[in-house]
Amino acid sequence: MIFIDTSAFYAASDKSDQFYTIAKGLFEKIQKDRLEIVTHNYVVVETVALLQRRLGHMCALRFLKSLDEIAVFFIDNALQSKSLEKFKTHVSTKISFVDCVSFIFMEHQKIKTFFGFDSHFKKSGFKDFL
Repeated sequence: MIFIDTSAFYAASDKSDQFYTIAKGLFEKIQKDRLEIVTHNYVVVETVALLQRRLGHMCALRFLKSLDEIAVFFIDNALQSKSLEKFKTHVSTKISFVDCVSFIFMEHQKIKTFFGFDSHFKKSGFKDFL
């Protein structure tokens, strides 16, 4: 199982992104190899906001339509509370709340591998899909 972060979704959507070619290639590999990919609703909201702001409304809509192929989990109150506790400990590290949610979610689901370009995942002990 591979967790997909906002940075991967964004890179695959923006041809000017430095990771565009890598992201597109990895998404093709995921489809070809039929790998199980997951994310959570906080990443979806973060991605939609980023895409809409930088690339426009239609790009955000295309992203939302593409989610049929991805398992999107919803964060419950217990995981949100644990994420808040983690976020409180990262005041000086600039790790976002959504990243804290992702780390707690991945630990809860026993997911070791992530697809994204955010160095905080590696620093937190997760394996890069690259």
